[in-house]
Amino acid sequence: EELLYQKLLVAQGKKDSVEVSDAQIDQELDRRMLYYLRQFGSEQRFTAFYGKTPDEFKNDLRDNVKDILIAQQMQNKIIGDIKAT
Repeated sequence: EELLYQKLLVAQGKKDSVEVSDAQIDQELDRRMLYYLRQFGSEQRFTAFYGKTPDEFKNDLRDNVKDILIAQQMQNKIIGDIKAT
């Protein structure tokens, strides 16, 4: 259900021309990679576990992260228009 909701937000975001910059995507990817690398302790251990370098892993995640950011912006746009009375 949550995945479907996210896909709907992404579709509506693309329809409404919600855009995320490459800088935003890179910043989120860097944040996630920093977290992963801290968990593994080194790039070598990360690469041994996933069979990919951090840069290859980031490239694989790029489209998913872009969709997540679009969904978040669309959700913020929807929620931002709501006024509590």
